[in-house]
Amino acid sequence: MPINAAASITIIDSLRPFRKIVRNVIKKKVTVFVAIPSIYNLLAHMHIPTVFTSRILKMIDPLRVCISGAAALPTDVLIAFEEKFRVPLLEGYGLTEASPVVSLNPMRGKRKPGSVGLPINGVQVKIVGEQAQGLVADEIGELLVKGPNVMKGYFKNEQANSSTLKDGWLFTGDMSRIDQEGYIYIVDRKKEMINVRGLNVYPAEIEKVLLRHPGIREAAVVGVRDRLKGEVPKAFIVLEGNQRLSVSEITGYLRKNLAGFKIPKFVEFRDSLPKTATGKIAKRQLV
Repeated sequence: MPINAAASITIIDSLRPFRKIVRNVIKKKVTVFVAIPSIYNLLAHMHIPTVFTSRILKMIDPLRVCISGAAALPTDVLIAFEEKFRVPLLEGYGLTEASPVVSLNPMRGKRKPGSVGLPINGVQVKIVGEQAQGLVADEIGELLVKGPNVMKGYFKNEQANSSTLKDGWLFTGDMSRIDQEGYIYIVDRKKEMINVRGLNVYPAEIEKVLLRHPGIREAAVVGVRDRLKGEVPKAFIVLEGNQRLSVSEITGYLRKNLAGFKIPKFVEFRDSLPKTATGKIAKRQLV
């Protein structure tokens, strides 16, 4: 898209030191900034001395919009970022097989925190159940995408094509819902769903609650085998700075916000979580 629009591209090769991001945005007069939620979380909580705040806001004035994708953007991060930098932060959604954008919250018009917005021009979406039957507004099912952005297929992999592409629709593998106004909400990856005694548990729901806790910096939830329940959630947690929390404090906090069967049976504290090349938490390694 930047090439098509005759725009220049700035690639920030390292996030360390973290202030390098802000310096690049100022130096290159960046107008559109695209990053993953963890970057916005760090920026939102980065300490800026009060005496420099107005000066920095003036220097980043060319920045018109920020876009977040690749993972769920916590609502509190969105609010904190916009309050600090006074630039709209739009959450969107896409996948490689869709080249890669499917939806985005509108720059002008209603934005819904927690939603990945409306389908972009020329793209159709719908939600289907286990038997590929259509679902109504706000029902959770798999998100399907159709449009000129959808891939022709996986190279030399007809088996994958037959299960992913059907009648022109791309089966994304993302469990989602669409509200009455057409806004899309991603619930979780279909493959990451945890089956606790026949009840569906979505790790992303637990992670969102964990990340609202002021003492937690990062969190990831995966399913692990259990002799009685088949599967149960396990949470991996990185604490903020010098914070100290016990497992009982974590589970007590979660019980105030989640149904009992969604509470992780195991909690493991770590200094850091493994990341992919794009900065997302590598859940396969945790599993």
